[in-house]
Amino acid sequence: MVSAVDVLKVVLEFIAVTIIAVIADRYLSDTWAFGILGICLIGLGVLHREWLLRFAQDHRFITIALCIVAFASVGLGVGIRLTKPHPSEQNDAKVQEKTKVNNSDLPPTALTLRQLFETDFPDMLKGRNDHSFTDNRTGQEIIITKQLYLDHVRKSKFVGFFVPTFGPKSHETRDICSYLSSNYQLAFELEKNVLAGGMQGEVTNTEELVFTGRVYIYHQDELSTEEKAALIKKFRKHGASVIFRGPEYLVFTIVSKQAAKRPS
Repeated sequence: MVSAVDVLKVVLEFIAVTIIAVIADRYLSDTWAFGILGICLIGLGVLHREWLLRFAQDHRFITIALCIVAFASVGLGVGIRLTKPHPSEQNDAKVQEKTKVNNSDLPPTALTLRQLFETDFPDMLKGRNDHSFTDNRTGQEIIITKQLYLDHVRKSKFVGFFVPTFGPKSHETRDICSYLSSNYQLAFELEKNVLAGGMQGEVTNTEELVFTGRVYIYHQDELSTEEKAALIKKFRKHGASVIFRGPEYLVFTIVSKQAAKRPS
């Protein structure tokens, strides 16, 4: 017979494994979290294989019930984890939202988000061109602008995209960003259009520059915090860190410029 002490010991070990899995999910990626959980569970099974077999023989109905509860719990946990953005992704999206300014604060000006897309990072060499593709959801032809930023001094490069407006409550901006999460490399096609640069005697070819992982997306339509969190996760999956610059970035920039002109 299996003693109550043995049962309590195994229960405590499984609780410890659950705590480890929660901590791993908090600070690591999905792959690492599920991998650690799987290794711990397999290790416990191997360690207590004789005990588990005896328990299963002595308490068949309890064993079946525990297996059903365990599988249901794991399935529910995986489902919730895959549908809910990771805390780090939510935090990243909120950080990008924290500079948001109300549109009523926008002073009369000719400055546009398109101009900021073209003029930000003035010290870097740039290559820019339009890119068209078909939206799989709507079948609509989409035209965006891709831009490659080259820093020959730091021997680095990154990319940016301009997404025009499609009207309020449209999903095109979200769909385009989702498309770019796995296709941002298309901006590297512009390397052949940008001349080599650098200080005299230290000319660097564009192929020698290292991609920093940054992807700037200038979008005229709003993206919700939840949409940004999901997109941040998609870009990370493909080795990139996305920075969103939408209507709030335009307002923030205009207000900052107006404040800088005021006499102190």
